[in-house]
Amino acid sequence: MLSSLINMAIKEAPDSKGTLMLRVAELCLDGLADRSQGEKQLFADVILTLYAQADAEQRAALARQLAMYADIPPHLARHIAEDTINIAMPVLLQSEALTPEDMAGIAETASPAHLQILAHRPDLKMIASDVIVRRGDRETRCLITENTDIRLSRQSLLLLAEAAETDELLRGPLINRADLTPAVCQRMLTYVSGETRAQLLKALENVLPPEQRNQITRLRQLRKEFAGKLRGLNIRQLWREAKHAGITLDELVILLLQDKRLDDVCQILAHVTRRPTKEIHTAILDGSEDQVVDIALSAGLEPQTLTVLAQARCKALALPAAQAKSWTKAYLGRLEALRRAPDQNTSAFAPKRRGKHSKGRVVRNQTL
Repeated sequence: MLSSLINMAIKEAPDSKGTLMLRVAELCLDGLADRSQGEKQLFADVILTLYAQADAEQRAALARQLAMYADIPPHLARHIAEDTINIAMPVLLQSEALTPEDMAGIAETASPAHLQILAHRPDLKMIASDVIVRRGDRETRCLITENTDIRLSRQSLLLLAEAAETDELLRGPLINRADLTPAVCQRMLTYVSGETRAQLLKALENVLPPEQRNQITRLRQLRKEFAGKLRGLNIRQLWREAKHAGITLDELVILLLQDKRLDDVCQILAHVTRRPTKEIHTAILDGSEDQVVDIALSAGLEPQTLTVLAQARCKALALPAAQAKSWTKAYLGRLEALRRAPDQNTSAFAPKRRGKHSKGRVVRNQTL
């Protein structure tokens, strides 16, 4: 029977092939669960042979027929899903025959309309959602962000956080997602304010481990207790009072950066490392990675404090936030090299300056 169907598919008049295609599909779907994989593949081959010469209405009817069946051959479902959007829509939206790899492959070349339909699916895996976020336009990104049935990767969430800085329509659904990571929350805190900021801080606390939540609490308490001195003292006096109060250099730098006092951070790093303020200022603003790493080592900064500093620089100079990563990576690499060479002479670097509250604690990249 199948061989005769193939012969009919080849010999049938062009204007009859669409009708034959729908009849073959009905025959295939009748008792589909009992058919072998070989039979399903042969039926799919016959349908695809006829598909190209079927008209749009017939192809759309086939798509509606097949969309509800999970066990049709995936290559048949994908072929239909890559047709024009009016035909492909039911398969794109609901066919369980499409594998995660199929959806990712479709998304790599699909039109914005196809991406928007895929963005609604409750079964999207990260392999596909990553492509949709990367290639999607504004509407597509909003749709996939509103899709709370799926989990987005850290990479996709960071891309959305970058886009949300200039897109308030995207910002709302992104803040309400349950899969936000600390890094995404911290990125968004650099540009939100008011109630949105309070909501984001609450979300951040919910996703942080207890140690980091304690660090946020401490920084808030320091700001409350030290607020007057933060505003009213010169840098030398401020550092002296901070040490007396048990505030670490990392904590003080973060507090100053939260107040957008990048110049004051340059001054305090110059004071602590005994370097000219102009040298520190030039190294940071010019983005001299090696010099900045040397300064951070000399000051004994924690890696996450350097990350906060790098992010503040990017924001002050209107640079892409991704540039901050290179400083942290270089610093971590230098620290690892020093760890692996314990006999290396590091006397050029000043000892870590820790207060009584900082023993054994890493100050994370937090924003109040």
